[in-house]
Amino acid sequence: MITRSPFVRDGGDSAPVVVPEDDVIFRLAQLLLLLAALDRLEHPGLSLERLGCYDFLVANPLLVLTDEIDPDRKRLLMAGFDGRALSYASPAHRFTTRRERLRHDLALLVAYGLAAPTVDRSILYAVTPAGVELASRFKAVYARSYRLSAEIVVRRLRRLSDQKLREQVHAWTTVGHKSPRPEALDLLDAIDLLKVDQAGGPWRDTPPDGQSA
Repeated sequence: MITRSPFVRDGGDSAPVVVPEDDVIFRLAQLLLLLAALDRLEHPGLSLERLGCYDFLVANPLLVLTDEIDPDRKRLLMAGFDGRALSYASPAHRFTTRRERLRHDLALLVAYGLAAPTVDRSILYAVTPAGVELASRFKAVYARSYRLSAEIVVRRLRRLSDQKLREQVHAWTTVGHKSPRPEALDLLDAIDLLKVDQAGGPWRDTPPDGQSA
């Protein structure tokens, strides 16, 4: 029995992909690139929780690098990442959604021999030689940008304990008035902030003096 690679699409018409993260093949390619980058950086296998944090933050590196004068942030901007992009809106919700999909995506990579689990007090995941070889064949501009992001983000996060990483992810994905990345506020966040404006601006829920809208 021959097992088809998950990166080969069936023929025929298909609906256009509006959100890349909703496409399984796109997510698998990202995850494979991440695992290959971890192997290149001589990083040991990762637990599901830590891999989920890396998976989201490498795809959205400007959540981590918020200092405008940080040279690594400038490198990422030059590579095409943009903190004002719609993909940076509602990061907490997107992180939760992506983490819920990770187990399914890893299972596919393992099934196709591109990743493998090992046991060392917990289950750790790492790329296989076949996965490294396939990842090396990804030549798109985005693949090069993603590899750069993985190199920068993983080097910054690898020294954090699991507890500290969880705390940092919470801080990076929380949006508010004092957020280090206010450009990422989406429309609903902005409206919610305006509604709680105690000065009583034009976005109040009820008109002044009981007047009808």
